[in-house]
Amino acid sequence: METWHPKRPFYAHQQRAFDRIRDLDYHALFMEQRTGKTPIAINKVAYDAEHGHVDAAIVIAPNLLHREWVHTYWNLDWPDHAPPCCSLAWDSRRTSNKSYVRALELLLTARGFALLGINIESIITQSALEYLSRFLRQRKVFAIIDESLDIGTYSSKRARVAIRIGRQSKRRLILEGTPTARGPLMLFSQFEFLAPGLLGATRYTAFCNQYAVYDPTPRYNNANGRVYHYRVQARDEEGKLIYRNMDVLRERVARHSFRVTRDECADIPPKVHEKVLFELTKKQRNAYDTLRRELRLFLENDREIDTAHVLTRLLREQQIASNFLMPPLPPVLCPQCSGSDADCPVCLGTGLKEAAKRGSGDVVVIDDDNNPRLIALTNVLERLSDQQGIIWARFNYDIEVISAWARSMGISHGLLYGGEEGSDRIEGIERFMRGEAQLMIGNPHAGGRGIDLSRASFVVYYSNSWSLRARLQSEDRAQSLKKREPTLYIDLVADDTIDDKILDALRHGNDVAMTLLQGARHDL
Repeated sequence: METWHPKRPFYAHQQRAFDRIRDLDYHALFMEQRTGKTPIAINKVAYDAEHGHVDAAIVIAPNLLHREWVHTYWNLDWPDHAPPCCSLAWDSRRTSNKSYVRALELLLTARGFALLGINIESIITQSALEYLSRFLRQRKVFAIIDESLDIGTYSSKRARVAIRIGRQSKRRLILEGTPTARGPLMLFSQFEFLAPGLLGATRYTAFCNQYAVYDPTPRYNNANGRVYHYRVQARDEEGKLIYRNMDVLRERVARHSFRVTRDECADIPPKVHEKVLFELTKKQRNAYDTLRRELRLFLENDREIDTAHVLTRLLREQQIASNFLMPPLPPVLCPQCSGSDADCPVCLGTGLKEAAKRGSGDVVVIDDDNNPRLIALTNVLERLSDQQGIIWARFNYDIEVISAWARSMGISHGLLYGGEEGSDRIEGIERFMRGEAQLMIGNPHAGGRGIDLSRASFVVYYSNSWSLRARLQSEDRAQSLKKREPTLYIDLVADDTIDDKILDALRHGNDVAMTLLQGARHDL
């Protein structure tokens, strides 16, 4: 067998997966999270590109994750000996922008290899459908769906469009850690994307009849004056849905998939890092962009600014990205109104004027209706609900918000920050280490040193401190010489904000404050 040299060495289970799929036209990588599906997929694409089977790839992934594929994952794992790659992430907001349209056109005819990352929500839009159709006609495409459960509902438009994309692609791959999380019937459209009839049926109704049991009682729905008959899947005495022929289905799935769990990967590293992106709300984005714009206007008017002033602005950016502003308040920098004009177009509707009017002791919530950072945390904890973990946050206000949310959800937790008594802190740690509390929530400066929290299987950084030492110390709270399972470290990152700059500096071991200062001055 031909020797293949990945850019980053494979672990043993990754090598097994790559050896299995390297010469196949399609396959499924049903590998649990933290086991490294993405490098295998990228190297498979590179292998096919080197052998002339494909000259382009479409990666369909959840929103924002499609950009990570283009800007991060591909650069990490695309081999140096593979054809040069031209890449672009789909952005629905820019499809009327002339420079972006030109970039899309160039991708169609780019020499070497072309990569398009597109979010699953966009593939059903008219502009995306038209462009994808041209892309598939003009290039030999390798189509990948990351988080393929997103097309599990066969009746959805996104599933139908994804299957059509699969039919027109030269190679296909699906990536998913929990392909049957919503039931085995969700497998049909995932495998139809790979090839028709892989699971023994080419029609969804035939597939359901083969693997599910239905209630014989006829049901009717009177809609628009017409009567429709519909079927309801049968349930057992415990209320669970009834399936059949599962041994046959498992055999057919195994024939076209590679499955591995974390328990089977003895060689994976003790620390696995993951970044979860989310978008600010419109109110937050307005406040964030206004803060940037005010300082730019300030400097354009030849006003002096010192390091402390820049750091204060960076602190405010981080707070707005967490949906609040904490006193002391930022200086009003707008040269148009100096904070005196209630109707100033620069300041209006950003939440900054409201903050200035409140007392110096008030915390100002930017968007009362929505907190996307907390929603992102909720989504993370839902998939890790059977495990214990630590949540670190920079601001005490964030800790109080998370704690209040955990109490409302009935989640037992302990606290590690300056707002609780010493005895409560000790009791919370002891409860966590006995397995009686699911979460520890704290500030890495207050609780990130000298404490054993090694029962944690994951650590979430709700917001990061600028201190590299605090980050490294807080990461080690979940480590132990006796621990054999890898620990997952998740960073919540607001897209296109200071969050990414802080995280990049921390991961590269740089002085975060200096990196941010240089970046802030460069941005302006």
